Amino acid sequence: MPRAPRPIPHVTRLRHRAVGRAAALAACALGLASGALGLPAGAQDEEAPAARPSARATIEVRPERFLDAPIEGLPSAEALAVELLDSGPAGTARFLRAFEGAVQDRRSAGADTAALDRLRRLVRDVPRVVRVTLEGADVPGSMRNDAVAVTLEILSRFPGPSTTRRVTDLLGHVDHDGARDLRPLAARLEIFTQVTLDICGSDAGNIVELVNSARPSLATSVLEGVAEARDAQLAAETLVRTLGRYQDFDGLVLNRLERVARRALVHLDARGYDAVRRRLRDPSPFTRREAAFACGSLADAEAVEPLIILLSDPSQSVSTAAHASLRRLTSMTIAADPHRWNLWYDRQQAWWEDGGRVLVESIEVTRRSDLVGIVSEVSTKRLYRDQIAEALEGLLERNDAPTVELAIDALANLRAPRSVPVLERMARSGDALQQSRARAALKALQFAGVDVHARSRPR
Repeated sequence: MPRAPRPIPHVTRLRHRAVGRAAALAACALGLASGALGLPAGAQDEEAPAARPSARATIEVRPERFLDAPIEGLPSAEALAVELLDSGPAGTARFLRAFEGAVQDRRSAGADTAALDRLRRLVRDVPRVVRVTLEGADVPGSMRNDAVAVTLEILSRFPGPSTTRRVTDLLGHVDHDGARDLRPLAARLEIFTQVTLDICGSDAGNIVELVNSARPSLATSVLEGVAEARDAQLAAETLVRTLGRYQDFDGLVLNRLERVARRALVHLDARGYDAVRRRLRDPSPFTRREAAFACGSLADAEAVEPLIILLSDPSQSVSTAAHASLRRLTSMTIAADPHRWNLWYDRQQAWWEDGGRVLVESIEVTRRSDLVGIVSEVSTKRLYRDQIAEALEGLLERNDAPTVELAIDALANLRAPRSVPVLERMARSGDALQQSRARAALKALQFAGVDVHARSRPR
């Protein structure tokens, strides 16, 4: 008589452990997928354990015990996946923190780390095991969400060029309808996104795909992670690329973009600025409001005219945001009156077209005796303050103290955010008078609402 097939030992053990939804996932899914996952040598030949008393359910799952195990005592990737799924996302996080501490301690002591290196490879293979499990078995929704959260916990510790694509695939298994609470999974998705951008900046394109593939509830977590990335320039560029994905989603993207632009000076290309400006005409008041705030924080001078139009917006929140950004972009204290703003705008534009542009372009080659009048005139034309500031910054390179001091004072009056790094450099120069003037200029910019503490990035 042919011998009956034996149960898989670690799956059988899990069937006797009533320790949560993740354990049920491991028991049902790993059992179904065992052929694809592979088993430890000799597993099929082991005797099936006899029926266990219910006391088995009280066994504590502690994958930390593997930290002290020799190489031969380590589990297979499949068995480790069972342990971590059984521990859940929080237990997996504790294990990974303990693992990192153990590695650091052994290296500091000069001890052998071969077993921990092997354990690291096993941990990094767990996401593959979970993916095969989810693809090959009909797993209940809440259990799938726990499994995805455990996988995100692991991938956040070991990010790489391909991890974002793996997470994109995993999110397809998330249960959005039957699950009662997606917050644990969402929090880990946010951390994963931030860590991935910080360590693998070139993965930004895959982050955009991740946003596009996720449901809005989880896509918001991805946006949050992008906004918290260390590289503000990369974060801003990534956020702009996610515009246009969902209805009413653009307002959330612009909100995060404005937050990034407030903490650091970022610069978009022409297409990026245009994408933000187009949202000033969006049907959604929320999106128009966030676009208005974003234009102000991005220092987009070309947004001044459409922002003046928004002063007459039927939504008070939109008109208020437009006025705040106009003041931020120009450092003008004009009231929220469209007529007065249009008058100011027309006069500035007429000056530029009637010779102002040529005047600004001549600043760097003008003799000091003729500079005072020119600088006094141009430093009040704040609609074009970026172009004017660039010309004035060129004067700072002259070996002529009075000219340098004149340029610093003009930059203080012009109040262009782009001048902050240059003025900070002058505030550390060896000339005491120039230091004093530069510091006074920085205070003037700060009083006018320019964030002089924002970290700058070269253009």
